[in-house]
Amino acid sequence: MLFQWKTDRLGSQGTICAGGRYDGLAEQIGGKRIPSCGFALGVERLLDLIEEAGVDIPEESPDVYLVSFGENVESWTWHVAKELRQHQLRVILHCGGGSIKNQMKKANSSKARFAVIIGDAEEQGQSVTLKDMHGNDSRGSSQQQTMSLDSAIGKILQIRE
Repeated sequence: MLFQWKTDRLGSQGTICAGGRYDGLAEQIGGKRIPSCGFALGVERLLDLIEEAGVDIPEESPDVYLVSFGENVESWTWHVAKELRQHQLRVILHCGGGSIKNQMKKANSSKARFAVIIGDAEEQGQSVTLKDMHGNDSRGSSQQQTMSLDSAIGKILQIRE
């Protein structure tokens, strides 16, 4: 071990970050023998320390929760996430798979204003389906519309301002 950051404020879970050399690791998992190093950081432990210190962490909701499903949508989904982030939008990209119903529940609980939905049809048309999670129509349900990525970004930015 090359270094270790510890605290006495978290009881037996006192190591926050540690690292060192792992020269034999790549070879152990089937790769070539190469010099290497690495570290691990306990994000939850770090957050516990921040909370223990009395620092308030502002909760910011994402602008967009990106939902995807289908056979070949991964490349288009990553492209959409990149484009949204290039417009300074806060994006959560759902990477855990699951049904669209499950993903939409997570989008709702994230408090994102918008869900951007990508399925096979959107991938083929290089489009997205935009759902305003807060805007309701006369029946009380939120509206969604399939459109180009540029149009969706424009609409998100317009409503966000």
